[in-house]
Amino acid sequence: QGHLASLDIGIIQLVEDFKKEYAEHCDMLREHAPDEKLPTYRQFKDGYFPDYTSEKRYLQGKQERLQWIADYIEVKRDMGRGNVFCLVDGIRNGQKLADMIDNAVFVYGKDKQKARKQVNNLFKDNDNIVVVATIHIASTGLDIKRIFHMMAIDVGKSFIRIIQTIGRGLRKAPDKDSVEFTDICSDLKYSRKHLTERKKFYREAQYPHKVKKVEYADF
Repeated sequence: QGHLASLDIGIIQLVEDFKKEYAEHCDMLREHAPDEKLPTYRQFKDGYFPDYTSEKRYLQGKQERLQWIADYIEVKRDMGRGNVFCLVDGIRNGQKLADMIDNAVFVYGKDKQKARKQVNNLFKDNDNIVVVATIHIASTGLDIKRIFHMMAIDVGKSFIRIIQTIGRGLRKAPDKDSVEFTDICSDLKYSRKHLTERKKFYREAQYPHKVKKVEYADF
């Protein structure tokens, strides 16, 4: 593995706060259905969205959540020699995220080969660069050795492409012998399910990983 950099995977689960909605729901049940058993807080949260699409739409529409993610990316970039490659599952959300980060570049499926080459050159010749890209672009056409921080934001069921993309970031450069990979996701039902599937692949690929829950609304 002489050509590979070492990898450290940190999984950040951003916790959604539905305590107000839960309290209102319980009050409603007590008033209108006093004989009905109250759900637990986890049961209430897990049943709040009927499917993955509605859950994803909610998460992508949370401005304060997106701001926390943008701030986190900037912290990593500003640590010095902080080239950041951020993967997203969706053009609209990726563009919004890139717009919130100073001097970030967004690359998506309609970009030509020339644009990919420009991104490669940015990483090659500069420090403290942030590139936000869709999973599709990240898994084809990019060969970037000077990635120091990789991030995956709410990638859902795209975990196979994530594994493939991690390998690209692992290539050593003269000034790089390690890659920090952050998997940012939600504690909501479908996000948790997809994380379980990604963790299975992390284990199969022998990538050490650990989960940290963050109450981002408190920041």
